[in-house]
Amino acid sequence: CIVADCPFSSLKGIITHVMKSRNKLPFAKLLLTFAGFWARMLAGFTLSAPSSAEIYSNSSLPALIIHGGDDDYVPIDHSVDIKNHAKERVKLVEIDGARHAEAIYCDEEKYTCELIDFLDEYMS
Repeated sequence: CIVADCPFSSLKGIITHVMKSRNKLPFAKLLLTFAGFWARMLAGFTLSAPSSAEIYSNSSLPALIIHGGDDDYVPIDHSVDIKNHAKERVKLVEIDGARHAEAIYCDEEKYTCELIDFLDEYMS
């Protein structure tokens, strides 16, 4: 099984989002081209590699995705996209008020209960 906390659905999509929203870069497409070149040259992958959403759509593994409702770094739309591609094999839990990677701190009881229930079901 898979447990993901605030995942992104597309590498290219999240890089573009961060460059535009967090860094206010007006030339994000040009930087994305350079980033893609260096990723291919130095790390051996491309930014157009299959997205997480596409990978989940071809996976038979059950997954739990937990995402903060106020995440402005990786918007919850990314988790919704993954959920929509994977359909019944993925459970999406939104933690209201949580920002990026802070869901467990915002509602520790809900986070922990969802995680334990999921792991009990698929790991026992």
